[in-house]
Amino acid sequence: MLTLIRLKPCSALFLVNVLTILVCATSPTPLPNVVRKRDTRMGEYEQRVHKNWSGTDQSHPSRIFYPTKPEDIINIIQYANTNNISVRFAGTGHSWNGLTSTDGYVVNTDAFKKVLNVNRGRCQVQVECGMKLHELFDALHTEGLALPTQGYIAAQSVAGSISTGTHGSAHVGSISNFIVGMKIVDAQGKLHVLTEDKTPDELAAARISLGALGFIYSVTLQCRPAFVLEHKRTKMNLDYALQHYMDFYNNNDFCWLMCHPMSDTALVFEFQETDKAPTDNTLIELNDDIIFSKVMNVFSIASAHYLPGLTNDFFSTTFSILSQPPHRDYSYKLLSPIRNPQPVENYVEGEIAIPIQAFPQAVAAVKRLYETYKSPDFELVGVMLCRFAKASNNALLAQNYDRDVAYISLTTLSIFPPVHQFYTDFQLIMLKFGGRPHWGKVNVLNKDLVNYLYGDNAVKFNQVRKTYDPKGIFSNDFVKQLFD
Repeated sequence: MLTLIRLKPCSALFLVNVLTILVCATSPTPLPNVVRKRDTRMGEYEQRVHKNWSGTDQSHPSRIFYPTKPEDIINIIQYANTNNISVRFAGTGHSWNGLTSTDGYVVNTDAFKKVLNVNRGRCQVQVECGMKLHELFDALHTEGLALPTQGYIAAQSVAGSISTGTHGSAHVGSISNFIVGMKIVDAQGKLHVLTEDKTPDELAAARISLGALGFIYSVTLQCRPAFVLEHKRTKMNLDYALQHYMDFYNNNDFCWLMCHPMSDTALVFEFQETDKAPTDNTLIELNDDIIFSKVMNVFSIASAHYLPGLTNDFFSTTFSILSQPPHRDYSYKLLSPIRNPQPVENYVEGEIAIPIQAFPQAVAAVKRLYETYKSPDFELVGVMLCRFAKASNNALLAQNYDRDVAYISLTTLSIFPPVHQFYTDFQLIMLKFGGRPHWGKVNVLNKDLVNYLYGDNAVKFNQVRKTYDPKGIFSNDFVKQLFD
């Protein structure tokens, strides 16, 4: 747990206190040792508190199951359905709302991580639900394949990432938009085989389903041949980056920018596909692993709260360190710079997708919002990450459904009193631009807002949901708030 530290930069204990912040921020409270029990039909389970990745959401399920084969899953679901017990599925827990919370059963999917089939002719791969994204990327590369887009972080499970709409920043849609087939077990324990040609409406609902349709056993993804990118990171004036964001986007195959909302500097990430071979990136990878993954993502948040006077200087210095000249590597290595993120206790993130043409106005609105929360004691927001994607109409609950979008992500810590109100205000302000909040991050969505933002798509999704789960065993308070 982070402790509020008051200090001056000139203090002799400055470095010690900075290191203390880093150590405390990266040390989530460990779970107590729990003895696993075994149910003869449903497999091993524990009885303990269930937490998400950063510890900001927790619940008290009656059992947390660790099944190892599909038969265990079917038995769990059928028993729960007969006895009206809520069932939620959990992978990495990389979400910041009540998505997996329940007082019923939590089903851990970690054991389901096999590659089931590779069709090299069609560049399609079928994998089990619990495989982590970084494992998927490695497996694809072994087969000479790659995803057309990737998320910024690669620690999530395949099912968790697609169920919430994990996306990258490219001239394509999200990972969910590249699903061409799925296998799902419904509330009766029946296995549904979904394909684009035979069950297009059900697949459109299942591509982003919040776990509300059932257990996703496997996913078939449309891939492409492995490819190399030339990548550079450039520190520049934030106003300049915002003024020319469409140039950066249009002139690159992948592009995003990172900043602090009230800093005057930004770090722009640019990627262009190339036929050239990868370069030797040993030092760059070391820099990313230490500075990017283990220092910046912690200290950028911690310093903004506990060393507010140094925030602007910190970002300027860090962006200088992280700036990189052009270098080349395979896409799967470059597009997800944080493969194994360092957990930060109380870390939270909210993200909203707005029409891409409204991006400058939306960022200006974020800056004005941030000013209203300005305090001499802390800076509310750690990092603002801005990404872009093309419209795609094959997933009913996609943030990029029917429009090109810019994603604005804001991070902070949950221990400060104004946090909930800040994200509420953020969502309401972005609503003026038609902003759609990320399903797996902090949001205050309800049924009326979902219907407003997704229209007939919300109705169509709910119809499939009621067919797959008539009694609502796959729903918890969060899902009910959205659709009931």
